[in-house]
Amino acid sequence: MAEIVFVTNMEPHYVGMRDALNTMENKEISDAVEVIQINDSEQWNGYWQQKLQYADFFFCTWMGTGLSCDYLKKASAFLQQKKLRHLFDIIDPGDDKMDYGLQEEQKSLLKQYLACGGLKNYQNLCLYLVDAFTQYQTAYNLPQQLPWCGLYHPEFKHEFVELDAYLAKHYDSSKPTVGFIFSREDWLWQRLAYQNEIIKAVESQNCNVIAVFSTTMPNEQTGAVSLDTAFERFFYQDGKPCIDVLINPFVFSLTVTGFLKLQDLQQLGVPVLQVVNTYMPYKWWQQSMVGLTPNEVSYAVCMPEFDGALHSVPVSTNEEREDGTHYRMPLADRIDMLARKARKLASLRYKKPCDKKIAIVFHNYPPTNSNIGSAASLDSIESVRLLLEEMQKQGSPLLYQFRFTPPR
Repeated sequence: MAEIVFVTNMEPHYVGMRDALNTMENKEISDAVEVIQINDSEQWNGYWQQKLQYADFFFCTWMGTGLSCDYLKKASAFLQQKKLRHLFDIIDPGDDKMDYGLQEEQKSLLKQYLACGGLKNYQNLCLYLVDAFTQYQTAYNLPQQLPWCGLYHPEFKHEFVELDAYLAKHYDSSKPTVGFIFSREDWLWQRLAYQNEIIKAVESQNCNVIAVFSTTMPNEQTGAVSLDTAFERFFYQDGKPCIDVLINPFVFSLTVTGFLKLQDLQQLGVPVLQVVNTYMPYKWWQQSMVGLTPNEVSYAVCMPEFDGALHSVPVSTNEEREDGTHYRMPLADRIDMLARKARKLASLRYKKPCDKKIAIVFHNYPPTNSNIGSAASLDSIESVRLLLEEMQKQGSPLLYQFRFTPPR
């Protein structure tokens, strides 16, 4: 029976610990740690009571609020009653008791390994667990601080810490530039299938790419940076934006979640293309009449509209391996469409107003002639007239073409 029992409802933690143990040369160490993934429906029973009673240490990481399910409540009560060493690392612990028998330095160190992330830190987490809580003595390294944000390109093995160094090697001033921001976790674990395809597709459209991985919220204890720090560091040069369009895969809303302030996006002043990583497999997505689930439409399409991201493109599906874990499969044709749209939007910034074509579409619902351009408490026709006047002042020629498409 394993001396260390690690339980989680987060697949990244499960996969990270499993991969770390699989790389251990010492089988005694890898056999000393058991990694288990469960969910909220797990029930406390005799199997768990026996497993935890004879473990030297129980470590549980959980995405949720406090001891929110039957398993967590009863496991905690059992461990506290038996005075067994344990730690529940829960994102929002509330007022529940989360540990027993650990020093504050030990709890902090365990959380730092997970927060810093990456294979090496997970390997050393396993080594530390074995050294600190079992009879085995083994060497381990303290958590390694890896970059919290940085530049990425699939052609380069190392990270370019500063923007100037990257631009000197991978930038053509005659081309438009596309910015691309994505999660640090994907960079840490090299889960970069769809990111690599986006970079490749954008470059095939004769554009520069500045791809940036980053955390989203600052953390004083770990050193994690906010998303606006990554923006300032890599999307600006000499105080001015150096990208012409932004591709963003973060769901919900960058402003509502507090990852960015509205003025951060306004100051950047570029179109934002939202991309969607679906949670369904390709077969389901291909056969579905809607393509996205209602939940995906809500958090990956509708909510980003609060940031002004009015166009969303699915770029990957969620596929399951034989062992039950998941991976991202890029959607090549959609990524190609995304790249072409990014190039067109980026190129618009270099066109004179007189060379741009603007389409104004009137809403028509329910589909009758009397509802064309209807809006609550607004005069749509007069609003468009004022818009055209302002466009003319800024250099746009007033060439009107009215087209009526009757409802089908």
